[in-house]
Amino acid sequence: MFRFVRQSRGKQTAAGFTLVELLVVIAIIGVLMALLLPAVQSARESARRMQCSNHVKQIMLSMHHFHDTYLVLPPGAVRPPAAAVQAKFNLTSSTAYHGWAPFILPFMEQKNLADKYQWDQDWRSMANRAVVETQVKIFICPSSPMQLRWEERTKDGFDIRAAASDYGIMNDVSTSGLNGLGLLDPASNASSDGVMKVNEALRFAEIGDGLSNTFWIDECAGRPAVYRRGGKRASAGPHSDANSSAFSDRNEHVIHGYNSTGTAAGAYAINVTNADEIFAFHPGGAMAGFGDGSVRFLAENTATRVVCALVTRNAGDPID
Repeated sequence: MFRFVRQSRGKQTAAGFTLVELLVVIAIIGVLMALLLPAVQSARESARRMQCSNHVKQIMLSMHHFHDTYLVLPPGAVRPPAAAVQAKFNLTSSTAYHGWAPFILPFMEQKNLADKYQWDQDWRSMANRAVVETQVKIFICPSSPMQLRWEERTKDGFDIRAAASDYGIMNDVSTSGLNGLGLLDPASNASSDGVMKVNEALRFAEIGDGLSNTFWIDECAGRPAVYRRGGKRASAGPHSDANSSAFSDRNEHVIHGYNSTGTAAGAYAINVTNADEIFAFHPGGAMAGFGDGSVRFLAENTATRVVCALVTRNAGDPID
């Protein structure tokens, strides 16, 4: 005989996480995110740094193409009176100021922009406003916290609105200040001139220290705002000169040397301030474009003496 047994229909407990287990999972996810986030940020910065290097490379190649065409480099700026350089490039105005960027625009796939630039007018004039306010991607470092920036001010009777650039011309060494600090030997640094000086158009052959030993394009990022090590200096206001644009005749700077906070004279030449010094938002250093077309990352702890030797063109101090 079979016996049928009735099964009770009691409550069945659904499978799932307990509160403790859920908290453990959340904690594990938090730890993993804490471990992965720096790696992700580092990977992103590496990509930005590589892109920045490519921007400097394109600028340097454009200058090489310019030299191939005209047998000289473009001047760091045209700042009247400048009869010799005006005659060299058939500039009809004896009073118009120009920066270095308009010279190389045709060689960096910006011919349409170059064709609109009026050489008989000042770069600050309304006639050139449409060109100089155009953001050229190659002139901006992807690590800069604000990508779109303009220099906007009234100066010398001009209402200026010019697109900012994170790259500029390094063309001199302030030997008087650096010698006073004991950072340079006056005898071996008698010639402080770099490349692409104002109102000068040099041949490669005139760079006696060698193209691979001399740079003249570097990062001076974040302008027109003032940055010092530690962040943006809101109270400092913008730079006094309209120098943040590659179209500006003031977009050239000199090594002065600052202290570790960027507030006074000192032994540091990289990443302490963007007040006309080498400055980038890359951890540990900044990009520089050398005469042979190479781009190198200059560590921020590079001795000022070495940086100065790499800037001067005929000081007899090549760095091997």
